[in-house]
Amino acid sequence: MGEDFIASSWSKEDFVLHPYWIVGFTEADGSFYITKKSDTRLVHGFGWTQKYDSHVLEALRVFFKIKAKVRRNSKGFWI
Repeated sequence: MGEDFIASSWSKEDFVLHPYWIVGFTEADGSFYITKKSDTRLVHGFGWTQKYDSHVLEALRVFFKIKAKVRRNSKGFWI
């Protein structure tokens, strides 16, 4: 599977992110985390990670009106 792989279900024009699908996807690929910003400041966060499917994350970003862009992390995964 290459970086530009897109599952056939995503290529359909009528594909809609259903809330139940989002819940299942989040349970499988979502994660909550804590980041230490300083000795006295901890910040919570949430994110999804994908190896190949940046378009899935982009669809979620648009659905939830998230301002942060989908990007690659240092290990080559989309976040």
